[in-house]
Amino acid sequence: MGRRTWIKIFADNWLRGTLREETPSIRGIWIDILALAGDSTYGDEGIIQVAEGLGLTDEQITAILCIKLTAWLEAKQRLIDTGRIQVSKHNVIKIIKWKKYQSEYERQKPYRQKLQPKVTSESDSKSDKEKREERREKRDKRKEIKKEREKERKEHSLSLEDKQKILKKQNYYLENYGITKDYIQNFFLKCEAKSNKYKYTDFGKTLIVWWKGDHPDWEKDLKKQRQRPRGLLNPDPKCPDCKGSGSVIKEGDIIETCDCRKRGFKVG
Repeated sequence: MGRRTWIKIFADNWLRGTLREETPSIRGIWIDILALAGDSTYGDEGIIQVAEGLGLTDEQITAILCIKLTAWLEAKQRLIDTGRIQVSKHNVIKIIKWKKYQSEYERQKPYRQKLQPKVTSESDSKSDKEKREERREKRDKRKEIKKEREKERKEHSLSLEDKQKILKKQNYYLENYGITKDYIQNFFLKCEAKSNKYKYTDFGKTLIVWWKGDHPDWEKDLKKQRQRPRGLLNPDPKCPDCKGSGSVIKEGDIIETCDCRKRGFKVG
């Protein structure tokens, strides 16, 4: 017992045999029945049944073949009358002369069984080799990516010099975008936390982009702020503590206003 992957069709008999006298519907159903017999668990015997002595119902066959029940019943009776199939109890269908016309499959079976282990072994060994090669390539690629990220992290992580550059332009950010001192301090913390994931080539531009993203109405807020009375103090450009930025970084990255702003000049 066993399913078949293919069945034989004799071109001469199919084109010029007695079956050519039948209707296209019956000819099509006949081919379907041959394929169903080959696909059956009892394909070596050409019998269509789900178990010994138990066949498929007519409704099940029409569902498998996707045809109407009336067409199947008509073709079934015609194939019985012409001696092509035999239907026994419980609708077990047997193809007459199955072994005569489908013997080629059995004749080639020992050759296929002999060839199969060799082919499988070669394909398995080749597959294992390819898999090892793929794993090696993926491992090398991961190492390379890790090195590049580490290099970028070292080159583009936020340094004290980068912080000083931003603090020097603190008044510029406040006047033109409304960016507060507290937001700048939080920005420093975010950059340090994400330095292993993101690449920053210009921290000033990054600060502005983040501010705009977090404050969609920043332009309206800035307009309101500009309408308020001004009392900001300019930092001393020669101050040794803040180096002209007006802010100093204390322990723990806390930004505080430099004392020089208290003795500076009013803006405007």
